[in-house]
Amino acid sequence: MSDIIHQDGVSRSYRILDAGEKVVGNATVALQASTYPCGLVWVGAPTPDHAKGAENTGRILIGDASAQVQTLDTTDSGGRYIPISDAATLFLTGFNAGDAVEYIIWG
Repeated sequence: MSDIIHQDGVSRSYRILDAGEKVVGNATVALQASTYPCGLVWVGAPTPDHAKGAENTGRILIGDASAQVQTLDTTDSGGRYIPISDAATLFLTGFNAGDAVEYIIWG
């Protein structure tokens, strides 16, 4: 279990459900292909030990199916925490072939 403090200042306990990498490329893709109940998702730029060796050359946009409103810069390994109840409703938009993110899904 991990305690994570939300933007509202309240600490909540989560356990990791899934973690990995997602190649976004030059497209808009869902983080998960099918319904994936959760409580929180972290998305960050690839780190040096990124398994696929991806190196982002452009920003990744983060949001829902209708709009991607958060920006993840190419070197932002600190990432973004997104409170969300279904990881399949989180969408990522990339602009360059091979661009990727690392992610952790908590429940």
